[in-house]
Amino acid sequence: TTVDFAVPCSLVPDGRRNLAVVKNTLLELYELRVQSDDTLPEQPISYARLELRHSAALFGKIAQIAAIRPSGSATDRLLLAFDYGNLAIVAWDPVRFDFSTVAIQTFADSSLLVGRGAAVMIPPMLRSDPQNRCAAMLVHGLYLHVVPIGAQYQRIHMDDQLADEDGGAKENYVIDLEGMGITDVKDFRFLEGTLEPTICILYGTPTWTGRIAEGRATMAVRTLSLSLQSKGQTEIWSATDLPYNSALLSPVAPP
Repeated sequence: TTVDFAVPCSLVPDGRRNLAVVKNTLLELYELRVQSDDTLPEQPISYARLELRHSAALFGKIAQIAAIRPSGSATDRLLLAFDYGNLAIVAWDPVRFDFSTVAIQTFADSSLLVGRGAAVMIPPMLRSDPQNRCAAMLVHGLYLHVVPIGAQYQRIHMDDQLADEDGGAKENYVIDLEGMGITDVKDFRFLEGTLEPTICILYGTPTWTGRIAEGRATMAVRTLSLSLQSKGQTEIWSATDLPYNSALLSPVAPP
């Protein structure tokens, strides 16, 4: 009960499937235990359960969670977004049998919010590319921070050094959505099976059911292809006149 978010992942080196669960400031890691009936040819699952492997109380409320696997890594990393634009990248440390912080980044910039009133109170949105190339975090509802996920996030401890220092690592960059005419974002998602990381953004003009006579189709979507090397984006396609109560996007994997 009281679960805010849950994301499937594989944090533990033994290859077992995990479920990361967020309850306010509590982060829990469960392990999926599966038994199959070996007497049948297709070996259907005869028994499955979730076992709590570890829990940790954090010093802030987790606003969003996502899982991603860095290049060359055998396990996933958890991305934890906190209010006011703070991001933590967390791994599982089998030696300490605990979560270990790989990186901490902050995207908060109060100077960007001058004159914007309540924009600072909008919780962040965090999404990860299904092909593990990058993550994106929407801060203050206005700025989309793109975080390439490379080999620099393989290390478990913050003081560890990579052998080659990952000199070709790509740097973070930010997209000013308001400057592109995108405001009041309801949702955004990475699309499946794309050559470059591609996001689809659902946004529109705020309204409510009492104003249907004035405007029923007030939402729109725009799809952007991200170039991590040049730190740019290209608009691929867009659609307008979507229903005013459109709230979520769900990517569909290609055949």
